[in-house]
Amino acid sequence: MSKSININEAKDQLLQLSEQLDNEPVIITNEGLPVMVAISYERYLSMLETMDILSDPQFKEQLIAGIKEDKEGQRVSWSDAMKELEW
Repeated sequence: MSKSININEAKDQLLQLSEQLDNEPVIITNEGLPVMVAISYERYLSMLETMDILSDPQFKEQLIAGIKEDKEGQRVSWSDAMKELEW
């Protein structure tokens, strides 16, 4: 679960806030309502990469099909995959 702090606490703790972002995002609230989220730079880059990958309709379709096949137990061993790919 993400930690939540109010905007005044965030302002007062800004220099220390980055240390808290390694494990999880911090939700920043104003008058009890979420207004922003602080995340680590590494997580931000990871999210951008994920959005870029999922914005490719063909890749997204293949990913969803692969997840479905995995859930149905339709797996290929690593050695069989290597043979199939002629590696």
